[in-house]
Amino acid sequence: MRELVGRGDTRRGRTGGRPRTDTAKLENARILYENSEKTAAEACAAAGVGRRTFFSYLAEFKKDPACGSKDVL
Repeated sequence: MRELVGRGDTRRGRTGGRPRTDTAKLENARILYENSEKTAAEACAAAGVGRRTFFSYLAEFKKDPACGSKDVL
C-alpha cells in the first residue's frame, strides 16, 4: 500500500533523494587541498563537505576540469 502512495507522488512531479552538494563548497575544498598544506579531511571540514563527496568530485574534476562550473554530485 505504501509503495502506491510513493508512485503517485512521482506522477505529480515530486522526486525524492538527497539534495546535491553545493559545487562552490566542493571547489573551495579543492582549492584548499591543492594550494595549501591542509589534509583532505581538514580542507573538507573547513569547506563543510564530506570526504567521500569531495573525492568523488575530485575524480570527476580530474577527468573533466570544466566540471567545476556545473553541478556534478
